[in-house]
Amino acid sequence: ILLADILDEGKKQKYSLVTVADEITYTKKFLELERLRYGDGIVCHFDIAPEAAKKLIPGISLQTLVENSVAHGFSARAGHGNIYVSIHDTPSGGLDDDGEGIEQATVDKLFSQLEKDFIYAGEHVGLINFFQRFLLIYGEDCRFDIRKSEYGGACVEVITPALGDEWLDSMD
Repeated sequence: ILLADILDEGKKQKYSLVTVADEITYTKKFLELERLRYGDGIVCHFDIAPEAAKKLIPGISLQTLVENSVAHGFSARAGHGNIYVSIHDTPSGGLDDDGEGIEQATVDKLFSQLEKDFIYAGEHVGLINFFQRFLLIYGEDCRFDIRKSEYGGACVEVITPALGDEWLDSMD
């Protein structure tokens, strides 16, 4: 039932903007499914400012980062680790984990793929897709940073401008 609910919600959100609160609800369902798979070793800590919960973000974006943490950051530890999600009503927010981390060469490769004019179909396609969707919506004012987390794993930070009413009106 949980998997069917996630798939149904994912189809609805795939090409739309959702509130941060809705994306967190979706991500928590995904984490519940991952706990059924790996056990209770995945712990996600949320630090969400109340005013940020109403902001719009691309659907299935936070879930993509959480899935990446589980799949890459915790794979060597059989799905055990901590994920820290921070979203505030400032232009930046992000995700940290205490997983395996990410090599600088991988980060460089990810960002070089973003500069190309073709669809990427190799490793880390989820992150590339994530970055491309944010760039399409927020434009050149959107920035990303991937670095070593203060918790020892990887940190993905996203910095975006606020979406103005004129942008939202253009979606009607």
